[in-house]
Amino acid sequence: MTGVLTVWSRDVSEQHGRKQAWFRHQATSWLHRLGLYSDLQSFDASRVLRLVFVCAGNVCRSRYAEARARALGMEAGSFGLSADGSSPPDAAAVVAARRRGLELSPRASRRARDVRPTAGDLLVAMEPHQARALRRAHPRAQVTLLGLWCRSPRPVLADPYGLSDAYFDTCFGVIDEAVAALVQTVERRRAGV
Repeated sequence: MTGVLTVWSRDVSEQHGRKQAWFRHQATSWLHRLGLYSDLQSFDASRVLRLVFVCAGNVCRSRYAEARARALGMEAGSFGLSADGSSPPDAAAVVAARRRGLELSPRASRRARDVRPTAGDLLVAMEPHQARALRRAHPRAQVTLLGLWCRSPRPVLADPYGLSDAYFDTCFGVIDEAVAALVQTVERRRAGV
């Protein structure tokens, strides 16, 4: 039994970062299957001029997603709902991004007030509570959850800050897949395909 728990714990650490995130993943995956997040997959692509990625601190996930979207030719920005406005990108995030062929901007983290969303922005959250906060703060904005754009939807993309290199690789791999699918969806919908 101990061996099974050890393997499960290692798998959870690599795929979700920590046990709490695994439990949140399980719960939100069921809620997604029940249709709770379906409204977060609908948006008017003809209005989308820029993807604005949102996470907690703007030092890992949203900053990486912004870099990936830009690498795919999409106008992009990012901010953190609890960013301090002075932190550089996390050192582990910089290394993980380099492993994936991207350089993260050395600029300070951006706060919500540093990036004022416009009618042409699609706000892209990493977790459901962030999407709800964005909708409260910007009721007219279009909002989506990044992990919903994966082949296997993942409503919660847990923060890799302070976690293992293995989870950074998983997290950034999920972001790569989801950003590519989202950019492709925006381009297809704009073209009327």
